[in-house]
Amino acid sequence: MTGKNKIVVKNQYLHKPQEVIHVTGKLDLIQHKCWNIFAVHALKNGLREGKQRFEMTIPQLYKVLGYAGENNVYFKKILNNISKINISGDLFDKDGRPFWISFNLLAQCVVQNGICYYEYPSFVAQLLASPKKYVKILINLQNNFKSGYSLKLYEFLKTRYIEKQGRGTTGEIKLELFRQLMGLDDGSWPEFKVLKRDVILPAIKEMNEKTDLFVELELIKNRQKVVALKFQITENPNKKQNLQGLDLESLDDLDFEDDAETQNQPNPLKIKLEKLGFGENQISKFLNETDQVKVIDSVDYILMRMEKGAMIKDLTAYFNTILKMHREGDLDISAVEDWRTKQAKVEQEKLDWEKKQKEEEEEDQRQAKLSKFKQEKIAKYKQDHPEEVEDICIEVLGRLQNENKTFILEQIKKEAKKQEVSLIKTVASHLLTKHEVDSKIWERIEEEEKVKI
Repeated sequence: MTGKNKIVVKNQYLHKPQEVIHVTGKLDLIQHKCWNIFAVHALKNGLREGKQRFEMTIPQLYKVLGYAGENNVYFKKILNNISKINISGDLFDKDGRPFWISFNLLAQCVVQNGICYYEYPSFVAQLLASPKKYVKILINLQNNFKSGYSLKLYEFLKTRYIEKQGRGTTGEIKLELFRQLMGLDDGSWPEFKVLKRDVILPAIKEMNEKTDLFVELELIKNRQKVVALKFQITENPNKKQNLQGLDLESLDDLDFEDDAETQNQPNPLKIKLEKLGFGENQISKFLNETDQVKVIDSVDYILMRMEKGAMIKDLTAYFNTILKMHREGDLDISAVEDWRTKQAKVEQEKLDWEKKQKEEEEEDQRQAKLSKFKQEKIAKYKQDHPEEVEDICIEVLGRLQNENKTFILEQIKKEAKKQEVSLIKTVASHLLTKHEVDSKIWERIEEEEKVKI
């Protein structure tokens, strides 16, 4: 791209509600990608203001999808079927109580004269407009996926990945639940070895080769039979390389959610390794380790022991010993997860406190700004409308007399005599009546100028 069309797109993320990811449904790859694109387009075009029906040209959709074909009949069929897809699963209310829900991702989707018209059910529109928990999806990264299962698993694993820690785990997922999450609860791939070969391993391979996550699979068995899966997730050592070259040109027509908060963030593992005394060469080596889960486990194991008072003379040597033991299966790290949970809780409490402090500071600044604005408007009104201000002062004086506010009246009379000014002028400036006069002036300003703050 050259000239005025050359742009840099900074905001490329969709804040996708976890409720939409955690439930089950049978979206194929194209439908999945289209739904994400629809969400971004809707957020740009008034979804937060209550709008629920949107339109997008087919060429525009093709462009963002990275689709070079012209098979409009094929796309019509795919898009028209999105609104028929039912999504269901267990969600939680504000008090943490589970409830089951079933809904459609779109209320309708119609393709007519080269334009796709789509509409959200009110529940989905509300989720998108104000998500309580969400995952940041780099929208053009989805065009790297060749399998719908890969994209579905990637989004699910993102809900379990802790960005600031550079790691995450799903815990044990029963095989039946995993099938439901992948949309395979219709009896597809009944044999696990075939499911693993055709669905799970290709999805992991695609994520490790094309995304910001590095995923490892652990099989949970009962009498040699696989009954559950566990995924360990770390930051992909090839993240920068994998995310390079994404075609940002196709994003020209869409606005994305700002992700500035996570840009240029230091690698959490690197910070921990520096804390243990490693140099740049050693840190670089460990960051490029294939089995980063064991590196992170070993680092956290040592930090946990140090927090409990363990005296370690040579951290580097001790770390190498711990990592070697862990790789050979001779290290018990069962206490590390509890320690991590406590650490995460402390960190979250700190973040919550900092957020509250920031919000209070911003609110104080906002109130100060509004107060200044209001006082400037009132002062100008007094200057430009002396007769109206006099009427207000007379009204206030009359109220004081009717309510027998003798003390205040006497104070105003004394002040007027002292300053050698009229009662009217004193009422407008005296400490006991100025606020009431200013409030009535502001009411007039609001009524006449339609000003609201």
